[in-house]
Amino acid sequence: MPFKIIAVDADGTLCEDKYPEIGEPRQHIIDRLIQHKQDGGKVILWTCRNKEHSDEIVEWAKGLGLEFDAVNDDLPEVKETDFGKSKSAKVYADIYLDDKNELVNENIFINNRLIERIVKHL
Repeated sequence: MPFKIIAVDADGTLCEDKYPEIGEPRQHIIDRLIQHKQDGGKVILWTCRNKEHSDEIVEWAKGLGLEFDAVNDDLPEVKETDFGKSKSAKVYADIYLDDKNELVNENIFINNRLIERIVKHL
């Protein structure tokens, strides 16, 4: 696939962690994901929130200009591949942004204070 797929968590990543409420947006991350989509990339909301609370995040993000290509699921383009037909429990992405991450591609060590450094390189 010619585009990069980013799976992004909500609480602590797209917004401050105030679960079950939605915290203040981390606008610089949202803006970069919007730009990623404008550049032809894809963004999946990858969250532990239940369906009702995930739907709230989807609408909240849409109000900020970010629309997701999928929610807690593979992209349709991935589902059509042999890999996608095996239906892994893990959402397929090139990059996973989550405040709980410890290691990201190319040995870039991150935690919830360093997500911003990763976003700059998308």
